[in-house]
Amino acid sequence: MKKIGRPIPCRPFPARLRRSEPFKHAPTRYIFDIAAFYLLMSLDAIRPEAAPVRRPQRVQRTLGTKAGSDVIDVGPGTKWANPIKKQDVDALVSSEPDIAAAVQARGWKAGAVILYRDHLLEANLDPTELQGKDLSCTCKLTHPCHADLLIQLANA
Repeated sequence: MKKIGRPIPCRPFPARLRRSEPFKHAPTRYIFDIAAFYLLMSLDAIRPEAAPVRRPQRVQRTLGTKAGSDVIDVGPGTKWANPIKKQDVDALVSSEPDIAAAVQARGWKAGAVILYRDHLLEANLDPTELQGKDLSCTCKLTHPCHADLLIQLANA
């Protein structure tokens, strides 16, 4: 490390603390370069990085298989299953403009996800139970799914 400035002599130790050996004075000290000091003592050196926050995700599973131990199943046969069928969405397309727009843009499953939000309120289901958990469903990962809505509501 580069030493900057003149050496600053220190006072001699008091007689009661002085060693009888070779040193009559304390060692000479140098003023540190302030920039080098802060570079060495940056926050990264003092505090380790916090672990990155892992966002929950949706996992696809096939019918008849069990979900992993760290994954909660929200597919058919569970209390979180989506009861909205294609006929329900088709019946509401003509009367609900938001559902009609979703169906036109992304298909009938997007309309079912909108209706599923209403179902959660009517059934008094609390999605915060699923906070921080991965969710599995039988929907393809490329299709709209109620599990995406549950992840969004649980971790909001």
